[in-house]
Amino acid sequence: MLEGKVITISISKEKEVTKENVPEVKVIENFVIEGNVHSSPWHRQASFLDIYTLERMKEIVGRPHSYGELAENITTDADLSQVEMGDLISAGKCLFEVTQIGKKCHHRRTIF
Repeated sequence: MLEGKVITISISKEKEVTKENVPEVKVIENFVIEGNVHSSPWHRQASFLDIYTLERMKEIVGRPHSYGELAENITTDADLSQVEMGDLISAGKCLFEVTQIGKKCHHRRTIF
């Protein structure tokens, strides 16, 4: 099981927008983050991003990104580079199962 510190929690009610950072959320089993656009009983309920990827993006794009800007729900200090499908991630008091790695950008966003 991969463990890490939760740096930021971010949610939004719409897709393809920068998520708003919030101090806490209600997490519901098989529904995940209440009030987030992906809150539903399907395979992709929360998106994780590690701080190391944010650093790499800063080098590639030439500017820092704010938490939630890349549409992640949970920013962590856990190194996610080696996670595999089915792995478990402990975040705060919750346990998440990896059901998808990466996500496709359907529209070229201003962050790129």
